[in-house]
Amino acid sequence: MADPDQHRSPSPPDSPAPSLRDRLLASPVTSVLLGACVALFALTHVWSHGAYGTVLKRMGANIGANVRAGEVYRLFASAFLHANEYHLLFNMVALWSFGPFLETVLGRRRYLVLYATAALGGALASTLFGGHRSSVGASGAIWGLMAAGVMLSLRPKGLLPPLFVAEMRRRAAAPLVLNLIYSLSPGIDMLAHVGGGVIGALLMATVLTDGLVPMSERSAGDAAERRPSAVYGAAAWILGAAMALSVGAALVVGRPWQAL
Repeated sequence: MADPDQHRSPSPPDSPAPSLRDRLLASPVTSVLLGACVALFALTHVWSHGAYGTVLKRMGANIGANVRAGEVYRLFASAFLHANEYHLLFNMVALWSFGPFLETVLGRRRYLVLYATAALGGALASTLFGGHRSSVGASGAIWGLMAAGVMLSLRPKGLLPPLFVAEMRRRAAAPLVLNLIYSLSPGIDMLAHVGGGVIGALLMATVLTDGLVPMSERSAGDAAERRPSAVYGAAAWILGAAMALSVGAALVVGRPWQAL
């Protein structure tokens, strides 16, 4: 995907490059999501004592039979868990690659709605069609972001400058193909990827961009929406609370620190 800063006015030649802290503050939703995944990964290691799989199940891994039995908190909680260091690193690099750009274009509330619904769509696809497998990871949500970015390049609706859109289209195929190949690897939950990707593409193609201000008309700090949307505001609060409560419920019910 193209560099999200290409649509902005160039900085003066002597302006320092933004620090990591500045970049994190500029994308608060992405930063919180990334931080939550890293923190829960660290806790998994602290509590596992070698029984990593057992602790993941107690922390909310997505298991179809358990979800159908009423443990619906697993649908969101599983999106914040990761199987190993490589799984976490791959997903967090992808999140940081796609997230800040979409958070800038859509605004924080719509971006959070996109991420959460893609995560939920991926988890539901895995639950409904994945048999008895256990799955974890932010991949469904990240596939939603990636598919949304591809759809935005195909249907920009005037939000992005034409040259930037052309560059997005030129670069869109590479991450899509690489992630598709990765999804075919053993142990990867392809259903979660497809479920999240379908949700992300559909949202971006239909309602998600309605009422947004084109990037060429915004200055630094301007709101993404022409008028604050009560619908997206409520949806963002509900989905954000649902994700936080799901993680909390998984910890309270599973008590992973007592795994051994």
